[in-house]
Amino acid sequence: AMRFGTLVHTAVLEPDLLNGYVTLDAAEIGRKSDGTLAANPFMTNAWKKAAAEVEADGRIPVAAADMELALRMRDAVAAHPTAAALLMSTDGASEESVFTVDDDAVKHKARFDRRIPGAIIDLKTTSTRPGASALGRAVLDYGYDLSAAHYLAVAELAGLDVAAFAWVFVDKTEDGPRVTVAEPDAALLERGRVLRARA
Repeated sequence: AMRFGTLVHTAVLEPDLLNGYVTLDAAEIGRKSDGTLAANPFMTNAWKKAAAEVEADGRIPVAAADMELALRMRDAVAAHPTAAALLMSTDGASEESVFTVDDDAVKHKARFDRRIPGAIIDLKTTSTRPGASALGRAVLDYGYDLSAAHYLAVAELAGLDVAAFAWVFVDKTEDGPRVTVAEPDAALLERGRVLRARA
């Protein structure tokens, strides 16, 4: 899931880096000696060998189905006016690392998916269906409120022009991809700040 999320981030935020991926066809490579498709094509010796060859060349192997889905998710973001403006505009920075130190000499770091003037945007791939209830549950389950509070705190410490935070959720369900843009409300951000202070 993490590798697929990285692939989608690359497709949306750093498309020039897609040439670092090599697409492998699981239906072709993952067959048994009798010609039938293995239950898990990615565990076959043929797949492992093909993937190792790609990695030895300094590139990243990816299943054709995963690449196709990642590109459909990228296209869904591009077709969503708000999401496209947040993630694909020319007036921002993608995959930006920020390092700073607070007044107590505590070091802080963050890596923003995207920062545009006035806002940080976090791109999330999800199996959760759209809707405030389902996505709100995902935010709580995965601590996205904590990361939102952390990103905003680091941006403030670094003196960056950031006053807002938004998530762009792209679902990878069979019905998708669908795009949802959401902002944390004050209570959710406060919960994130409390969790961050405890951490």
